Amino acid sequence: MKKYLHVGLGLLIIITLLLGTMPVTVNAEDVNPEAAAVITPSTGLDGDFWYEDVPGGVIITHYSGTDVDVVIPGTLDGKKVLEIGTSIFYGKAINSVTISDGITTIGESAFYKLTTLTRVSISNSVTTIGFNAFSGCTSLQSITLPYGVTTIESQAFMDSGLVTVGLPNSLTKIGASAFANCISLTRVTIPESITYIEDATFLQCFALQSVTIPDSVTFIGQSAFRECSSLTDITIPDSVTEIEYHVFEKCSGLTSITIPNSVTKIGSSTFEACTGLTSISLPNQLIDLPSSMFEGCTNLTSVTIPENVRYIHYDAFKDCSALTSVTIPSSQTALADTGVFDGCPNLTIYGITGSNAEVHANTFNIPFIAIDNPLTSIAVTTPPDKTTYQVGESLDLTGLVVTGTYNDGTQAPVTVTAANISGFNSSAPESGQIITVTVSGKTATFPVTIVNNDSAALDVYYRTHVQNIGWQEQKLNGEVSGTTGLGLRLEAILMVGWDPVNQEEVDMYYQTHIQNIGWQDWKNNKAVSGTSGQGLRLEAIRILLPEWTVNDYDVYYQVHAQNFGWLDWAKNGQSSGTAGFGYRLEAIRILILPKGSAAPGPTNRPFVQK
Repeated sequence: MKKYLHVGLGLLIIITLLLGTMPVTVNAEDVNPEAAAVITPSTGLDGDFWYEDVPGGVIITHYSGTDVDVVIPGTLDGKKVLEIGTSIFYGKAINSVTISDGITTIGESAFYKLTTLTRVSISNSVTTIGFNAFSGCTSLQSITLPYGVTTIESQAFMDSGLVTVGLPNSLTKIGASAFANCISLTRVTIPESITYIEDATFLQCFALQSVTIPDSVTFIGQSAFRECSSLTDITIPDSVTEIEYHVFEKCSGLTSITIPNSVTKIGSSTFEACTGLTSISLPNQLIDLPSSMFEGCTNLTSVTIPENVRYIHYDAFKDCSALTSVTIPSSQTALADTGVFDGCPNLTIYGITGSNAEVHANTFNIPFIAIDNPLTSIAVTTPPDKTTYQVGESLDLTGLVVTGTYNDGTQAPVTVTAANISGFNSSAPESGQIITVTVSGKTATFPVTIVNNDSAALDVYYRTHVQNIGWQEQKLNGEVSGTTGLGLRLEAILMVGWDPVNQEEVDMYYQTHIQNIGWQDWKNNKAVSGTSGQGLRLEAIRILLPEWTVNDYDVYYQVHAQNFGWLDWAKNGQSSGTAGFGYRLEAIRILILPKGSAAPGPTNRPFVQK
């Protein structure tokens, strides 16, 4: 019996020893840096560094020191250090790190969440920076990687405090999310050795203002620059052939972009919620316009669809509220059954007679103009809001509507920009100056008046209380107070006049119509009209000058109303806004002019009542 017991115990010991020597495989993405921050089996200790022997040298497996300035040696016990191992510094309070020559790999999570780390010096021998290596190093503001580094693994610098980073031309891989959520990073130059920008590489780098993409790059991965809200422009080289999903989504500072003709595929939501985008040039080789590509681009005004595009998907231009013109030059381009242009109230589609574009326009009651039906004449049907200028002011085309008449007798608004305008000169006073609008060789005119700077002897200052914002800064003489395109209500207003000659305030009298309350009593001289903290919208307003001024001055005011936009100008106590709709006022501008001056814009419809 004893013999069998001894044999059994012997077998158990042998099995235990074998299991202890078997390798265990762990995927990098499954590693918990906190759990990994333990002493792994080591074969040696030199100073504060534990290490494990591997072919050709050693891997550092643990650091037991307390120094705040750490030099990682190139040899331990005479053996070459090849790699800084996983999470060896986790939980340490380290200010600076110097990586000695000979080390080739900075391992996974090596410096993870060293929130006190401010300086890193990396030797030229390093070739690889591992997964999560510097992730969460929130005090690390700058790093320059030496020539020789070829690989930055995924999330290597994610959530770090980097403001600047230097990337060498030896680099061939920048892993997914490598710089994601580096919220202070301002500029990046991607080296010419990179061919792929991987998924989420610069996701939520909110301060990123400038990115240089070399002509070696062929592919931009999903969400690569998503929510880089400070990015104002970017040049995509003609080496790029594919742009994946969500790449520039919520880049609200982006105003214009040109996509080269080399690009053949663009993913859905690529420019979704790019609220600053006003223009874009699409590549000729594009064959598909994906869903939500420009959804919520509230300042995009016009787009020309390339002739090779065969399908425009649902929600492609949803809620592009400023979009006035989409040109679809191919009769073969098909459009989704629903949603393509939802929330585009001012849109006109330009296309070929009998095309899918015309069918879509007719189905959804969108104005359609056939581009194979030439323009025969134009007329100014609504002059600009502003037609009186002081000497030195710039022309403002806001509110201008020009209507075109076509060969078949149809009429529709045409797009007009500053490039279509001639004749404006504000260098000297002039009454009845003629401004010419030219579109496709056809012309129309409207007059403006130029007055001396001192002709408006009274100023007006005003402030509005805006939903979710509070009191805005003070505005002056026709400047816009409030918001447009954000769907935010005005909740209160105050104002005062100013006599610059006598250097004294001038009473202004004003009355507002408030949701659930109706017309409030008249207020004057910087008293608040409206409410705050109650969530109630202003719906209309009346403004008057004091009696002693009425023979010399007129007060004009114009409101931006929900679903109507800018209404016409009201003056001298007229109601401005809406009644019976439950619509909010969103913005206002106020101006005092000498008696007899031309109105600053149309005055026919300042108030709309249901």
